[in-house]
Amino acid sequence: MELLSRRIFALALASALALVLAVLPAQAPAQAPAGDDLLDYEVKAAFVFKFGEFVDWPANVVGRTGAPFTIVVLGAEAVAEVLEQLSKDRRINGRAVVIRRVLRSEPIPPAHIVFIGAGESDRLRSIAEAMKAANTLTVTETTRPSQPAGVINFVIRDNRVRFEIDADAADQSGLKISSKVLSLAVSVKPVRQK
Repeated sequence: MELLSRRIFALALASALALVLAVLPAQAPAQAPAGDDLLDYEVKAAFVFKFGEFVDWPANVVGRTGAPFTIVVLGAEAVAEVLEQLSKDRRINGRAVVIRRVLRSEPIPPAHIVFIGAGESDRLRSIAEAMKAANTLTVTETTRPSQPAGVINFVIRDNRVRFEIDADAADQSGLKISSKVLSLAVSVKPVRQK
């Protein structure tokens, strides 16, 4: 049964990635990295979008029925551009999707997901801590193992974008991550016993 769940999630992710590649403009964004790095950002954006469908938020975060599903992006313009393309005419859990880019000088607005790009690594700890209290899924792309990361952290393994999950950080944020996502992670930090 778990193998079937993994296959279903993998197929959903593959279709999301195919959609990303289909809706992207023929020309790469001006600020986007070139070559393999561009594909990495497309894959990360597809994952971020799919994470929204496989995480449960507390009822107080979900908000009223018509409220949009909000994804905030800090320090990763290429990811924001791909997410904007992905979100056109699509929904996450029945909600319209809003992508908000936040500049370094701006406060982070309430959101379901906050993607923190590598360019924000110097303030990663403070952002991640603030987002726990807001019941926000933080997704990061830090490469330093000693650096605190978000609930989900992208890593490159065998030249592929993969991700790690901190189940304890998810628990502290009041989030429940689907076993389908957990099974695809390269590592899962367990929930600490209380």
